[in-house]
Order: sequence, then C-alpha cells, then structure tokens
Amino acid sequence: MRTVNQKRRNALIAAALGAALLIGGGTYALWSDTAAIEGGTVTAGNLDIGAGEMKTYDVSADVQRGADSIMVGTTDLSIPGEEIDLEHWTIVPGDTIALVFDYEVVLVGDNLQAELTLNASNVYAATSSFDPGNITMEYQVFTEGDATMQARATLPTANDVALATLVPADSGTVVFVLFVTFDGEKVTGQTDVTELLDLSGDVVMKLTQVRP
Repeated sequence: MRTVNQKRRNALIAAALGAALLIGGGTYALWSDTAAIEGGTVTAGNLDIGAGEMKTYDVSADVQRGADSIMVGTTDLSIPGEEIDLEHWTIVPGDTIALVFDYEVVLVGDNLQAELTLNASNVYAATSSFDPGNITMEYQVFTEGDATMQARATLPTANDVALATLVPADSGTVVFVLFVTFDGEKVTGQTDVTELLDLSGDVVMKLTQVRP
C-alpha cells in the first residue's frame, strides 16, 4: 500500500509532465524538405520620340527634275524634288511643296504598338489667310529603309489625326512629309496674291501606346 508521501510524489511528477506537454504544445518534429527554383527579372520596354529637323522641297509635278529623289539619312522617299529656302522662295498657283520632318523613334517591347498622331488643326491654321479651298494638304509617312507606311492621303482637319501605327521593327528614323499645294485651278484674277502661308509654328508629333 502506497504511503501518502508516495501519492504526493506521483501527483507532483504527473503535474510536471502535464505542464511540459502544455508548454511544448503537444507536438514533435516529423520529416520535412524544401526545394528552390531561381527567379528572374522583368525588364520594362521603352517608348520614345525625338525631333530631328524640317527641310522643304519644291515637288511641283510639272517642273523637270533630275533622277535623284529626296533622301532622309538612308531613307529614300522616292519623291523628285529640289530643296528650297522658304525665306527666299515664293509659292504660285499650281505649285506643290513638301515639308519633310524626321523623328527618331524608339520602341522596345514584345507586345508594343504605338500610334503616331498629329494636331492637324494647328497645321491648317497656317492657311487661314488664303481663300478657303485654295490650299490643299496631303501627307505620307515613311520608316527607315524606304518602307512606306501608307499611300499619300489628304490630311484631315482634326486635333489628333492618327497617321500610322508603329511597332518595334519601325524603330529608327520615321519621316512625316506634308505636301502643300496652291491649287491653280481654283484661283482667278489676283486671288491670294502676296498672302503669307505661315508654317513657322511647331509641328508636334505624338507617340502613344495602344492595345490592339
């Protein structure tokens, strides 16, 4: 028969074991393992447009030219024309001049597409001194390496005219040509004599990412 001291000692031992289980949460380690795969870095692409310069050419269809065509860097526009200085050259009915603007475009991104737009309202404001309809505006866009984006077309009168959609392969020199014609078939007498076609303002080209 156990004595009172033995019972008390056994009770103390049981209480100590119970406390140990409570402190340890009643758990113990089992097998475990880990595996790692090296991660990577996601790099952002780029969209950028930089302005070059404007040059002006007499491209009137009824004026005899040589075999050479307008060149912008390595881009052959296949447009016969003679470079002119607007400070010393005057337009007459039947003439067409080409204002050639070159821009440097950077497009980096596998799914990147960008729309080239122009505020054409500012361009048309330059013709306001002429009788309505006597000046016509057309345009064409070229990419580096003599790649024509589209055929020559009438420039709409709008704030943001979509000129072309560019992709990374079009990075490099992008050329915008504005054809200005003084329509001789609509002029009589001394209509628009000595008027000023003020094209001295900035021709602002905008490049904006688009999702197809």
